[in-house]
Amino acid sequence: MQRTKKTLQSLDNYSAIGFDMDHCLVQYNVKEFFPIAYRSIAQVLVEQKNYPPEMLEFGKREKCFIMNGLIIDIETGYIFKLGQDKVILRAYYGYDPVSQEDLEEKYGSPPVYAEFDPYKIRTKKYICCLTYFDCCLSAIVAHMIQYKKQIHREDELDIAEIIQDAKFAEHFNYQNCSKNVYHSVQGFGYFFRDLLKDLDKIVTKQQKNKEILQALRKKGKILFLASNSVDEYVSILMEHSFGPDWLELFDFVIASA
Repeated sequence: MQRTKKTLQSLDNYSAIGFDMDHCLVQYNVKEFFPIAYRSIAQVLVEQKNYPPEMLEFGKREKCFIMNGLIIDIETGYIFKLGQDKVILRAYYGYDPVSQEDLEEKYGSPPVYAEFDPYKIRTKKYICCLTYFDCCLSAIVAHMIQYKKQIHREDELDIAEIIQDAKFAEHFNYQNCSKNVYHSVQGFGYFFRDLLKDLDKIVTKQQKNKEILQALRKKGKILFLASNSVDEYVSILMEHSFGPDWLELFDFVIASA
């Protein structure tokens, strides 16, 4: 089959241009970002779910499980990477690799995770760690399962409870508001608090990108910013990255998208 050549369109061909915030306009130093994101979740598990202080360790093992696109199977606790046609390329249970024989016994030969839907990040069957904020969850779950395996027989492990604890700890750090209550990110959980302590070290200034946005505005483009982060966090990070006049760069801003 002959492939059709695709060409990139110039931004001049568009009247409106939208931007994401995290890791697009706002650039993080990931070497500093990931330990904070990981430990913020681990801290909740240690303090509220009786996990050992060793959960706070962030070393080579934990780094190996921070990878975009990893799948956590909620039924088995397996953490794996999918290839073409949803074939499981490699899987781990805690820090231990799952044998090909076990994978084929569970998922067929070749092992295929048919439950995965590329348009759904989270379902009742799995969690897809697709964003930088989600990526630490795979490392957390691997560490949790490894710890539980040391004190229980594998057939006694309650995977549903482990996943529920991990979700609780994640929610504790990121869900600072509901329909009825709003908590400032400055004093909520551990993630926002620890990241905002040292923004200069973690979030880089964006003077060059600011000039690009200003040039697009001068050409009459409609510019907008959309982020799934809450408005307070958006304001703090955008001001740090682009200066106190950052709102003048956009026609409108959407937070909690």
